[in-house]
Amino acid sequence: MEQSQLIRGLLQEQETSLRQQIALWDESTIWTTLWKKLREKSDIDHPYADQLDDLIKSAEDWTGLPSKSEYDFQLMKLSRLAEISEIKLPRFCSAVELNEAGRQIEDFAIKCLRESDDTFQGMSIAELAEHTIKKQFSEFTEKFNSASEEQKEKSAAELLQSIERLDIKDRQRLIDKLEVDELSTDVLIKLISAGTFATGFASAVSIAGFAAYTTLSASIATVSGLIGVTLPFAVYINAAAAMAFMTNPYVLIVSVLGLGSWMTMKSNKTIRRQLLPYLVAYSVVNQNPDEFDPNDLDGLANAVSDRRRDMPFEEGDSRKLVKKAFPSIPP
Repeated sequence: MEQSQLIRGLLQEQETSLRQQIALWDESTIWTTLWKKLREKSDIDHPYADQLDDLIKSAEDWTGLPSKSEYDFQLMKLSRLAEISEIKLPRFCSAVELNEAGRQIEDFAIKCLRESDDTFQGMSIAELAEHTIKKQFSEFTEKFNSASEEQKEKSAAELLQSIERLDIKDRQRLIDKLEVDELSTDVLIKLISAGTFATGFASAVSIAGFAAYTTLSASIATVSGLIGVTLPFAVYINAAAAMAFMTNPYVLIVSVLGLGSWMTMKSNKTIRRQLLPYLVAYSVVNQNPDEFDPNDLDGLANAVSDRRRDMPFEEGDSRKLVKKAFPSIPP
C-alpha cells in the first residue's frame, strides 16, 4: 500500500506551525479577507471597527476547547483539508482508512492546483510539493534582484552561513542540485538572481524532506524580511483569489440580486481550494523518514474515532467549540 505523504508529514509537524496554518485557514474567508484589506488600506479608527475585529476573532476561536489527544492539532488541520476536499473521515478510523483519506486529499489538491495554476501540469504529490516551493520563491527572487548590492551581499552571506551549518550530506546534496563545485557569497548572488537557487533548493527538499533544511529555511525567512518580503505566499494567494472572485461581473450581479449567502459560500470555497495545495505541500515537505513513528499513525486514527464517537454527546458551547475546531466531523 502506497503511503500518504500528507499524513506522514502531518504527523511530524510542530504545534506552533500547525496553529499558524489553522489560523490562516480559518481567516481565509471572503469577508474576513476583504475587511482586513479595507482596514489595512483605509486605516479605519472607530469603535465599531474594533468590535467587528473582535467578532471575527470570536467566530474563529476554538482555543477554549479542552484537549483530548496529543494529536488534536494534526486532526484540526486534517479535518479542514478533508472538508474542502469533500471527504468524510471514517467513524471508526483505522490507520489504513486514514492513509486512504490522506491519498484522496492529495489527489484533490493536485486537481485544485492544476485548475488554478496553468504552469502546473504535474500528476504526483512530489511534483506538487516541488512546484509550490518554487512558486513561493518567485517573489523572493524578484525582491532580491531589486535590492541594493549591499543588501544582496548581506542576504547571500546570511544564507551561506546557514548552508555551512547543514549536515555534510544535506549540504552536499544541495550543492549537487545547484550544479556548482563550491559556494561563496558571489556564487549565491548569481544563483538567486537567476532563480537557480530556488530550483536547486526545491529539488533537494523533495528528496530529503523539509526537516533536513529547517535551519536554512529559517534563514531564508530572515533574508526575505531583509529584502522586503514580509508576508507569507499563502496570504497573497488568499487576497488574489478573493479579489478575483469579487470583481467577477457574474458574482457582482448575483450579489445585487441578494444571493449573498451563495456568494459567500462559493467565494470561501474558491479561496480555500487555492490554499489547499500549499498546506498539503507544507505537510509533505515536513517528512523525515528517519524519525517517522508508525505508532503515530494509529494515534491519529484513534483521535479521529474518539472525536467522532463523542461528538453526538457534546452540548451547548462545548459543541460549538468542537465544530469550530473540527469542521468536517459530523454531529
